[in-house]
Amino acid sequence: MTELPSGTVTFLFTDLEGSTRLWEDNPDAMHGALTRHDEIVRSAIESQNGHVVKTTGDGFHAVFASAHDAIGAALAAQVTIEQEPWPELTRLRVRMGVHTGEAQQRAGDYYGSSTNRAARLMGVGHGGQIVVSDATAAVVGNDLADGVDLVPLGEHRLRDVATPIAIFQLVAVGLPSEFPALLTLDAFPENLPAQVSSFVGRERDVREIVGLLDAARVVTLTGVGGVGKTRLALQVASELQARFREGARLVELASVRDPGVVADAVAAALGAPTRPGIPVLDTLIEFVRPKQLLVVLDNCEHLLAPAAELVRTLEHACLQLVVLATSREGLGISGERLVAVRSLAESESEQLFVERAVAVKADFEVTDANAPAIAEVCRRLDGIPLAIELAAARVAALSPAQLAQRLDQRFRILAGGERGAIERHATLRAAIDWSYDLLASEEQLMLARLSVFAGGCTLEAAEATCAGEAIGPDDVLDLVSGLVMRSLVVADTDSAGDTYYRLLETIRQYAEECLEPQDRDATRDRHSRHFAEWLSVALAGSQGPEQAEWFARVDRDAENLRTAVSWAIAREDTPTAVELLATGTRSPLGTFTVGRAMLDSADAVLELVRATDLDRLTLVLAHAALLAAFRGDRGRAEQLCDEARAAADGPDDDDLYDVWAAEEWIALGAGDLARAVECTEHIVAWARRNGYDYEQAGMAGSLVMFRASAGDPGTGTGIANAREALALSRRTGAPASIASNLAFLAQTLVDSDAETARANLVEAMQWHDALGPAFAEEAALSTIAMVGARLAERAVTLRAAARILDRTPSSTLILGGVLENVAASVAPESPDGAAILHGAVDVLTPGLVQWGPLVVTRARAVEAIDAHVDPEAVARDREQGALMTEPEAADLARALVDEALSG
Repeated sequence: MTELPSGTVTFLFTDLEGSTRLWEDNPDAMHGALTRHDEIVRSAIESQNGHVVKTTGDGFHAVFASAHDAIGAALAAQVTIEQEPWPELTRLRVRMGVHTGEAQQRAGDYYGSSTNRAARLMGVGHGGQIVVSDATAAVVGNDLADGVDLVPLGEHRLRDVATPIAIFQLVAVGLPSEFPALLTLDAFPENLPAQVSSFVGRERDVREIVGLLDAARVVTLTGVGGVGKTRLALQVASELQARFREGARLVELASVRDPGVVADAVAAALGAPTRPGIPVLDTLIEFVRPKQLLVVLDNCEHLLAPAAELVRTLEHACLQLVVLATSREGLGISGERLVAVRSLAESESEQLFVERAVAVKADFEVTDANAPAIAEVCRRLDGIPLAIELAAARVAALSPAQLAQRLDQRFRILAGGERGAIERHATLRAAIDWSYDLLASEEQLMLARLSVFAGGCTLEAAEATCAGEAIGPDDVLDLVSGLVMRSLVVADTDSAGDTYYRLLETIRQYAEECLEPQDRDATRDRHSRHFAEWLSVALAGSQGPEQAEWFARVDRDAENLRTAVSWAIAREDTPTAVELLATGTRSPLGTFTVGRAMLDSADAVLELVRATDLDRLTLVLAHAALLAAFRGDRGRAEQLCDEARAAADGPDDDDLYDVWAAEEWIALGAGDLARAVECTEHIVAWARRNGYDYEQAGMAGSLVMFRASAGDPGTGTGIANAREALALSRRTGAPASIASNLAFLAQTLVDSDAETARANLVEAMQWHDALGPAFAEEAALSTIAMVGARLAERAVTLRAAARILDRTPSSTLILGGVLENVAASVAPESPDGAAILHGAVDVLTPGLVQWGPLVVTRARAVEAIDAHVDPEAVARDREQGALMTEPEAADLARALVDEALSG
């Protein structure tokens, strides 16, 4: 084998664009096309003295001792591909990236920053395009063949690359030269929302805030509502995120009402885990501490004290965290730097007005006739962006001169004198008053009633909640549509494909003040009762073929559901509060965010039931017991279960189901598998008696696993029971249930029918994938990974493990299983890493590998480790793992998974 070049080298990465679609559209032709593609690229590389390091899917990773040779190879390959007479349906487009840097070799491969930069560079290009780094451009200079040139594309930020780099495009005769914008972080910044409108002005503000963030770890943008604090913060974050290893994250507090759940909201936005028995703040600190992260904490003013306390705690515990907050006043934290966000300058105000006016009236333009009126409107609105945008939204019906006349009537507060902070607030209120006064009385009432929603609503929710005195259900659509047209309500399409209506927060607060107390209480009652009824519909929907869509809908309305149960409790609406609690914690909703949100209300609902209605006491006591078990208070949980049994209406009381569910969780937490089996048997019988197929299918499958883990596998019976549970799951059509029971069945078949077990395992992963990337059903994935490791189905095991690790495992037990199964899968290629994971498992989850299914897995992994690593090194590796925290062990596992999957 030819020795690979070392020192300063040039890398060429290539990738076939849209290959998945091409394979799906014309698989037969793609076999020949891809063979020809490989011949072209490999020939071009080798003819220019290059070395193919490896192929990656439909692409190549090559290295050259000379940058000129790398450029020549990319050009030769691209020209040949462009001129090749591909069949029309399989015309290939290849993107290429060329970068020069210091080589770092290991085992016939390259790694390190230069390789990473070359791969990231290739990833930002488009099919048919060759992008070249500034480092390569500097080496080749002007020494290019006739008709060949490097065209600068500007500086760009690449993922996982700390600083922006200048990027060039290699152009030549015979190649296309026009391509869309590069797919860099400038186009897709972290989780920051894509801005659909232009950012006007503020250059000085951006520079000032960037400078402050270099010196301070907490900077708060203050100012009146509507002055543009959020938009400015997002712009700063998008420009700074490349400086932070983990980038920038947005945390929106606008829809959070309860001061007690600020940490929960931040944890959810950052993707931090929540684990039973551990305070959310502790897991949030653990999650953030190792990260270099910029967090935009938006809309703090209504949660000032808890937000300030949380930021103070995180700042002291997480030394690499930087917070950019927005609020109408400062957080009052030591070391905090305040920036008073100014109004737009005159020219910026006019530019904003014109751009927003064109958005609602395409033929709008500035003329000598209307320019003075535009200037007057912007000046009288004090340069506040929200007020200007509200005014500009009216140009579809009013000319700028007419707008100016109305402002003259409604905004006399602007006339004369120096305006202070309070008057600037009145200026914004005047702008909203003006827009509000333009509405018909029914529209005003509709806007006010929409303010009860937390985050937004569907049309159906608006009809159920806002229809009442003076507004009929049939009026809601027209009224909401009118408010959308007047820019007071925003219509979005959510991830479930539904139209979702929301108010800008400033408008929502204004509208809320317009809601009369009596009407407010009646509207909130309708809101709570609607969501209690809707949650029952969602539960039914989530137990069938449309499970993924219903999961998305329930997650979308989590804040509305939390608000609904809070209002039901406050209004002493016991039936609604109990229904929300009971429905929200039923399988499968109980496995997602809303389930925990409803369960957190169990103690308050229990107090309400004790005081007002004892009919559902058993059910609510059982939920309070489950909450206590989640919080690690086993004694209280057992006491509440005893009370629940005493309150039951005989042994056939259906509410005893909830008692069995709580006692099952208590038993699992205590490691009492025999008791868990007994509880689960009761739940299965209850589900069968009531015709609840989803619950029966899920618990019957779990029962098979619990019995096996308790030392009573009952092989023949276990297989029959697992098949029965799977058949029931298939009748429901719910992907999560089918995936779980396929994995359970595969587990029972490992020793007797490995081939069928493998087929079931592959199908289980396919069903889980049908849920979409946003949802990871840990129970199913953990079983898939465990069985995959037993069967040496490496790809399936690693994919399942990756899905869990991407979301941070919710419990130590889940994490321990993932670590064990990853170790088994990577042991032959990464024995040291596997040994480290074993050390971590033995400390984090002692006794886990004594579970029957994992005994064989551990033994096989140990055999592979011992074949490659001497005993003293294995001992050192295990000692290293034993010292790891959960996040450190999870990070190592994820790195080993990535390395294995890429290889």
